Amino acid sequence: MKIGTRVARLVVVSAGWLCVASGMVWAQAPALAPGQVPGNEIQAWLEADGFAVGGINLANGCYFLARGAGKARTQSIQCVNMAPFSVTGEGKVSGNQFCSKFDYPDGTKVDRCLDVVKVGENKYELRTEGRTTTLLYRLVR
Repeated sequence: MKIGTRVARLVVVSAGWLCVASGMVWAQAPALAPGQVPGNEIQAWLEADGFAVGGINLANGCYFLARGAGKARTQSIQCVNMAPFSVTGEGKVSGNQFCSKFDYPDGTKVDRCLDVVKVGENKYELRTEGRTTTLLYRLVR
């Protein structure tokens, strides 16, 4: 082995140990699922138009419109056999997921992060652990 090769390997190994010793972690972010929207793109939507969407929650069949970022995310909701209502909660990006937090009039609390997966023109699914929970459309001009 040539001296130059040994020195190069020593530098790489030393840099790796320095990073480990200083608390830095060399970890790769998990790969995105096919069609999954990266967090920086969701963040751009929040900044541009509040990630304005309309959709349906597959668990309860309620339709909704939502818009806004931070602690100013609002939802207008209509469910079968229930008067329409609106709530204000929180919407933000964490990694490559969209997170929302709401307290509903019936006492239900939602605090979760979901993958946003593109399935058509302005059409998306919100998924948790690969399971679709919500269908939605981005409301763009």
